[in-house]
Amino acid sequence: MCQATPAEPMVPRMRRLARSAAGAVVRSTVGTLPLFEYKLEVTRWRAAREMQRREDRLVREHLRAKGAAPSARVTTVVATYRRPEMLALAVASAIEQTVTDQRIVVVDDGGGELGDLPDDPRITVVELAENVGTAGVVRNVGIRLSHSPLVAFLDDDNTWTPDHLEVALEAHARGAGFTYSSLERVDGSGVRLDTYGEPFDRSLMKERSLVDTNAMVLERTPRVLFSRVPRGRDDFPGEDWELTWRLSRHMKVVHIPRATVRYVVHSGSNYSHWGTAAES
Repeated sequence: MCQATPAEPMVPRMRRLARSAAGAVVRSTVGTLPLFEYKLEVTRWRAAREMQRREDRLVREHLRAKGAAPSARVTTVVATYRRPEMLALAVASAIEQTVTDQRIVVVDDGGGELGDLPDDPRITVVELAENVGTAGVVRNVGIRLSHSPLVAFLDDDNTWTPDHLEVALEAHARGAGFTYSSLERVDGSGVRLDTYGEPFDRSLMKERSLVDTNAMVLERTPRVLFSRVPRGRDDFPGEDWELTWRLSRHMKVVHIPRATVRYVVHSGSNYSHWGTAAES
């Protein structure tokens, strides 16, 4: 007697194949990272809404207590959390910029460990009463508490060369709305690993990240606010990708082919996240 081949297992297998084929078509058209971002926004919209409420409250509280930071040509927002030694080096590199018309807004994400910051009247410290834990929201507080026409960002574990803002502002004077420079990546001992940076191509961003937050200098517009979607270190894409993807629809993005950012690679950095989403 012949044994019949079971038909049932073929049904789920065909469904999987159909979904896989459809997904491949969508990914080839829309791109992997835009799809990943859409999934994050859809599945975490409640958390993002709560983050916006917290952000609004933190901004209101600081404005009532201390007011906004004085205006300047450019505001540098430095987000920090319990890295006082590294923070001092980061802030020092911001102070040493050849562009002196600058405000430096240090936003402490509830860590309470600022250490000894340089004594400079251009520094404004914002100490959040709670740990938000979402980098975009922490930076947004700094953005919203300042009023300069240009905004730059520096994380507490990285530094700039003295001409970082100068070369960016030169590009902005020629019509750029969004500039980013190359990165020199070094290990914890200061040994150079490599240099990363390439001309902007929005089509490439469908599959990988091109721009790091520390390299950005942006013309201030109402759109210049980071995503409030909570993201872990294993989530892809990051808030820097989302901001670049969104702003590049409306701004002229210019890459500055000079390594003006010193990006320190350590266990808490996002070095391992550079590359394609497909590899994640």
